[in-house]
Amino acid sequence: MITIEKVQDADVETMTGVKQRAFEAELKKYGVSPEVFCTDEWTRHAMTHGDYYKILQDTQIVGGLHVFVFGQDFYNCHELNSIFVLPEYQNQGIGTRAIRFLEETYPFARKWRLETPSLSFGNHHFYEKNGFVKVREVNEGEVTVFIYYREN
Repeated sequence: MITIEKVQDADVETMTGVKQRAFEAELKKYGVSPEVFCTDEWTRHAMTHGDYYKILQDTQIVGGLHVFVFGQDFYNCHELNSIFVLPEYQNQGIGTRAIRFLEETYPFARKWRLETPSLSFGNHHFYEKNGFVKVREVNEGEVTVFIYYREN
């Protein structure tokens, strides 16, 4: 059974390890060490800046998601800062369940936005399958480095 709960202080080291493993292949593709973005300090920062959740299969942490809420005014824009699932648990509907969790947990959100690396084709497919549309590409010279999405 999949459940999603807020990350607690006792989860910091586990969440850091899960995020490292989940992003390892993607970060290596870009020549970036997972330790740059996956530290206990970053995990603690995420817990105090935005809403940081752990994704559990039964009692085991298998992923996470980090959300920024930018007010509850007319625009009510929310950002999915990161979503990640351990490689051995991917392609089992867990990420889709996490997206549905966001929709249920933040029903007042008028817009969702996110960014993902341009070469992360699996991410593009996942987000588009879950109702996001590409709205902008950011280039460095001739190379597209990030793609921005918003929920349709």
